[in-house]
Amino acid sequence: SNISAPPLLYFCPFKQKNGIKKAMSILLNKGCRHIVYIGSRTSQYQSGERKSGYLESLSSYGIPIDLDMVLDLHNETPSNEQSEVLITEYLESGKPIDGIVCASDNSALGALAGLKRAGLRVPEDVKVFGFDNSFSSSISNPTLSTIGRNPSLMAAMAAQKLYNMITHTEDSISNNLVLPVDIIERDSTKS
Repeated sequence: SNISAPPLLYFCPFKQKNGIKKAMSILLNKGCRHIVYIGSRTSQYQSGERKSGYLESLSSYGIPIDLDMVLDLHNETPSNEQSEVLITEYLESGKPIDGIVCASDNSALGALAGLKRAGLRVPEDVKVFGFDNSFSSSISNPTLSTIGRNPSLMAAMAAQKLYNMITHTEDSISNNLVLPVDIIERDSTKS
């Protein structure tokens, strides 16, 4: 039989960009003006959209973009290890910092470790936002503010889409499904 591959569902990058913009808005409204962006070592496609949200937020608030404050990760070592090293190097440069927004919770957890090692307090000295709402973000010390991507809803919609295809049921679910993100503010940004 001639069976075509099912259309792919994906998490819309514009919502990811908007998630970072929402996190940036929280940091900026709390007075942060020296916000470092830390990427993720996985999913460069998603990370690029998240970085765009960071850069667009700075522009919309009239804050000059300093590319030295954009710390990109590579695939060699885990995000938490790389981000701890990168934030330590950034702090050693003496440049100001009062906020960090990360493309993943793992990157944010590494940043928390680097800040702690440098003797900085979170959120009093530096506020930190992650992305993914991983389990680790809810048990870190301090707990990590993060952006949730609704993976349960995404899975349910994908399963329904697949079921509709198998049973030849009329399908009202878009092939380019756009799901919302949630802001989960925890201790790393509350002060």
